[in-house]
Amino acid sequence: MDAPRHFLAMNVTAAPFTDVGVRQAVGSVINTEELAKSLYKGRAQALNQPAFPQMFGYQKQAAGFSFAPQPAAATLKSVGVPVTVDIKQSDLTLAQAVVGQLTSAGLKVKLQPLEDEAFNQAISTGRSQAYLGSWGVAEGDLDAIVGRHFWSQRGDDSRYTNYESAALDALIEHARGTADQPTRLADYAKVIDLLVRDAPWRPLVTPDEMYGVSSSLQGWEPSPTGIYHLTEAYVAG
Repeated sequence: MDAPRHFLAMNVTAAPFTDVGVRQAVGSVINTEELAKSLYKGRAQALNQPAFPQMFGYQKQAAGFSFAPQPAAATLKSVGVPVTVDIKQSDLTLAQAVVGQLTSAGLKVKLQPLEDEAFNQAISTGRSQAYLGSWGVAEGDLDAIVGRHFWSQRGDDSRYTNYESAALDALIEHARGTADQPTRLADYAKVIDLLVRDAPWRPLVTPDEMYGVSSSLQGWEPSPTGIYHLTEAYVAG
């Protein structure tokens, strides 16, 4: 599996995240560069959009999310009541760091670690108020993310944030209906702008993939998609 892309997801049908201003404020007070530097010792990429540089659809020139804690902190302080963020135990360290930043900005947050199956059930059915999760994209195309998480026809087993947008649907379907890559890239630029504006996700980081490989293994190269071609791999000597 390819390296995960971590994100904080907010349920747009559950208060206080029904308010796009609150979701945008959350996005503004998270310092992803600091997460990558301190938590991963520089062995991670900070993300400012739902795509990542190695995939088709990434927008190098997109403004995306940025760390701008004022006046976002005032919005979060006004929320008043605690919010619950569901997590898997494997994501606890990252979640604690993110919650630390949110708490410093004035949002009251409670982490709720869940067993993996319970976590998957809660997020896929759209029951979580918020959750910290990750998603691998071996396909290398933004459609694999937006189609599964944000397209309105994604099905009841993929509700996640419960986000829907007719404008986003039209862009997804238009991109799927053409093989012209510049046209698809232009569609995805608008998709990313919409998702940054509406902020159902705050993308966080994607850790570097690290491998332990014998020096005798020849003919194998790491892959950014997580799909490994082993037909020409062999053990020398």
